[in-house]
Amino acid sequence: MSTYVTDTKNITDHPSYFLADEIAEICAPLFDNFSINYFCYTKTYLDNNEARKAAVLISNKEWWRYYFQSNHPFITNGKKVHSWASTMPAKARQAATTNPNLYNGILMEKRHSDCIEGLEFASPNQNFSVELCGNKDLLNQFFSYFKNRAANIIAILGREIIHIPKSRCLKIEDPDQPYTEFCQAIKTRKLSLRFRTQEVIFSRREFDILSLLIKGKTMREIASILKISPRTVETYLYTAKDKTNTFTVGRLLDCFAESLF
Repeated sequence: MSTYVTDTKNITDHPSYFLADEIAEICAPLFDNFSINYFCYTKTYLDNNEARKAAVLISNKEWWRYYFQSNHPFITNGKKVHSWASTMPAKARQAATTNPNLYNGILMEKRHSDCIEGLEFASPNQNFSVELCGNKDLLNQFFSYFKNRAANIIAILGREIIHIPKSRCLKIEDPDQPYTEFCQAIKTRKLSLRFRTQEVIFSRREFDILSLLIKGKTMREIASILKISPRTVETYLYTAKDKTNTFTVGRLLDCFAESLF
């Protein structure tokens, strides 16, 4: 079944609306332990004419009704983390602050080859605590718990597509584009990391290769991204192991990941 946001009278008939209380109940551990009073999970598929939300799981039906029945654009651009203040229209921010008491919000997105998953958190606290969002292990544990508890709801909503016209979708841009100038300004040829008990100086190439490896890229994929040969990738890995006195790539990557924030 499909619902179009232009047909606003159907929004409150959508399963996402009347299942909000169940989502809030599942999120009780989140709300009880953090200064958070709103959670939303979305899965969005994009094409040339519209965004198709295959799942919208929300904990506050009033905010759901307001945002879908307003004319505010929907933000889906694949950035990893951004705040409501940087992406939400001023009128929507004002409405969020006064009605559902969602003073501050953070949206975290993960771009996949076929869709964008979003996790949205909000708080009535002006000084929004982001300890959950800043703790990847904790965040992944909560998300695993949530998807397990909400499995039946996710299955239902996967069949209840919400179509959003292009006119209400923010222009999809390269999520890294705003930071290109900043990255260029801080770019260095060598990077120093605390590697177990010693400071290790990595070359830019070594750092980039290790960063891509811990993201799950293969040697061949890394060679293609960096425009070097797979043999050259292996050479850089050999020098990185030699610098750090590690004997396997697995151990090298474990220590490298521990050295990062």
